[in-house]
Amino acid sequence: MIETLQGMLCQPLMIASRSLPALIDEARAEFKGPPPTSEPPKVSCTLYGMDGGQVSQRDGQRKPGSLIGLVQISGTMTRHGYSGFFSSAPGTLEIGRKLQSLNRDESVGSIVLAIHSPGGTVVGTAELAQIVYDIRDAGQTKIVTVADAMMASAAAYVGTAANEVYAIPSATLGSIGVVSAYSDWSKYLERMGIETTYVRTPELKARFTGQEPLSDAMLGTMQKNVDDAYSEFVDAMARNRGVSVKHVDKHFGGGETLTTREAIDAGMI
Repeated sequence: MIETLQGMLCQPLMIASRSLPALIDEARAEFKGPPPTSEPPKVSCTLYGMDGGQVSQRDGQRKPGSLIGLVQISGTMTRHGYSGFFSSAPGTLEIGRKLQSLNRDESVGSIVLAIHSPGGTVVGTAELAQIVYDIRDAGQTKIVTVADAMMASAAAYVGTAANEVYAIPSATLGSIGVVSAYSDWSKYLERMGIETTYVRTPELKARFTGQEPLSDAMLGTMQKNVDDAYSEFVDAMARNRGVSVKHVDKHFGGGETLTTREAIDAGMI
């Protein structure tokens, strides 16, 4: 369990810090037994007509551009999705495939992303955001985001890539930043009488075990990974909202979340 948690946390994460305990609890719970299902849940996608009525995906009588596809993004965002004891969510890979499928459907004129997510892993986020931006850029299908009620970190990265971005008045947005953590369990294991020896070739192989102290070299690697991911994050936010990188750094919260009004004033939504 220690190694699993360590492997998850020492990687850069784009997630609101308040959601980290829940992510850790989810990982711990996996050791208590098998999850309810071995497959991540499917992407939630519903088609609506212009009159607001739901339309069956099997309905063949559909005019070009006459439908709206509603895609929900909720829970912690990961590349391949997960299904656990306390929560579950489809992966960004499957969400991207669903969006591309809707964009290819001539009967779908608009896509709405309904987002309620604290963010998630760096892996998979940029790829999904690029798919959203590519749909927007192609101009065939309008894509709109609605934050209801949280769109933080990786979720903001993805959601702001749409043509238009909205939020309910009480939403929480932003948290533009990257976080990584390393827990050193070596002293605890020593008290328990457990000593682990690692033999490596080459020297940099599998250093982040959680059973060894964090060296300066390891800290430097973690900081570089976080800095690189943050730089890409800020560049994407600037592109998504048509502002400068300096504006993102100064007005998009500096790592903190924003209220809906603050996000509007900052030009984030």
